[in-house]
Amino acid sequence: MWIEIGVKIALNKQKQELLTVLSTLSTGVCNNINPHKYQCN
Repeated sequence: MWIEIGVKIALNKQKQELLTVLSTLSTGVCNNINPHKYQCN
């Protein structure tokens, strides 16, 4: 039971890290395409 909880927490952390990496990558691409824009929606 505790192992399952630990695995779920680890997976959630990995998902959050992947989301942040993807968001920074997407904003970086947007900044390269549109340097005058601060945010890309």
